[in-house]
Parts: sequence; structure tokens; C-alpha cells
Amino acid sequence: MNGRGIRCHYVYARLTPFILKPLILIGRLIFLRGKSMFRDYSEYSTAKKRVIKDHPILSRINQQILWLDCLMQILFKVKLPLLLGRSIVCDRYIYDTVINDLAIDMDYSEKEARKILERYSSVFPRPDLVFLIDVPVEIALQRKGDVPSLSYLERRSKLYQSIQREYGMISLDGCKTAGELESLVFDALAGVREV
Repeated sequence: MNGRGIRCHYVYARLTPFILKPLILIGRLIFLRGKSMFRDYSEYSTAKKRVIKDHPILSRINQQILWLDCLMQILFKVKLPLLLGRSIVCDRYIYDTVINDLAIDMDYSEKEARKILERYSSVFPRPDLVFLIDVPVEIALQRKGDVPSLSYLERRSKLYQSIQREYGMISLDGCKTAGELESLVFDALAGVREV
């Protein structure tokens, strides 16, 4: 984008646990000992959901710290640069935090996930454009080396598609070439810049 004269700053805006990190490590030692997402995703996911159900107070504390962590990171990565007049391009955003760090583990429905997003969207800067690169789960599994199973992707895919429809995200076919996707993105950007 900078090469095309569109000045912007890139940030990876997916939650990276900082305040939450020690609690995650302690939780894994106490509640998920011997469980591995990559060895047996179903067993790991079931155990994690059981911990959340059996310890609602700890779960609530975890969620509050997660949002504090997220707020602080977005403040420094996105909000302050925007206040300084920069255009920001985020790789990931609060949608990913809601889906990957809350909705899946808490077994939220699509409606509940959207409700959480709505609650926090007033606190976070609202993006001018959001793109969702949609890829069939079988292809995503082949492309990514950090995915434990097909079921891991299937549930997330449904939530992303639901949120994409609700928030008017621009859906991009991830089976297209990088050049085709780039062209679609710049066409969408041209429409926003003219407004």
C-alpha cells in the first residue's frame, strides 16, 4: 500500500497474552496437565470446556483479564497511532479474540459471539473496512502447519462466516491468487477513499 502512495502502518492486532500469560501457564499445569491440542484436539477441547464449566469464577476472572490485556494492546497498537493521524492496517482484530479466545472455549452460539462483539465494539476503534479471507477448511488444513484438526477449523469457520455477514465484512475467496486478492482489496480501498 505504501508503494502505491497509500500511507499506512501495519500491525498484528491479534491478542498476544501478556497480563494473562502467567494465568494461562498455571491453568495448563493445574487443569490441563497431560492434555495437548495437537495430540488430541477433541480431548483437549472437552477438558478445557469442563474446566470453564466447573470453575465459573475463575473463568470470569480470566475473561476480564483477557479484555484488559486486549484493550491495552489495541490502545498502543491501533488507537494511539490513529490519534496521531496514521492509517492502520490490522492483521487480525477483536473478531479473532472473540472467536478464538472466548466463543470456542465458552461454547458460545453465533448469536452469543455477536453479542460479545457488540458489547466491546464501542470501546475499540471501528474499522473502515474489514476483509475476511474465506478458505474451505480442508484447504486451510493443508496450508497451515499450526492447526490441530479439521474440527478445530470447522467451528471457527462457521463463527467467522456468521460475523462476516453481521458486520458486512468483505469476503474474499482464499482460493484466488494473491494478485487477484490484491486487486479486490485495492478496488474496495478506492471506494472508501473516494467517500
